[in-house]
Amino acid sequence: MTGEWVGEYPEDVKAIAKAGHDIGNHSENHKQMSQISEEKCKREIMVAHKRVKELLGTDMFLFRPPNCNRV
Repeated sequence: MTGEWVGEYPEDVKAIAKAGHDIGNHSENHKQMSQISEEKCKREIMVAHKRVKELLGTDMFLFRPPNCNRV
């Protein structure tokens, strides 16, 4: 999930988690990670992670970089 989506649809995120699905990190703003600095990559990941942690009380352990099929 992107952090933006989590912010816009928190009840859907809760329902997805309650249904037993893993919640994975897809960055905060869906930036192409290979095109931004390491520091910005970390921020993209951690901002989304913190949103989910605050909403669900759990840590995400999955990450799929945006645009990973277009390197």
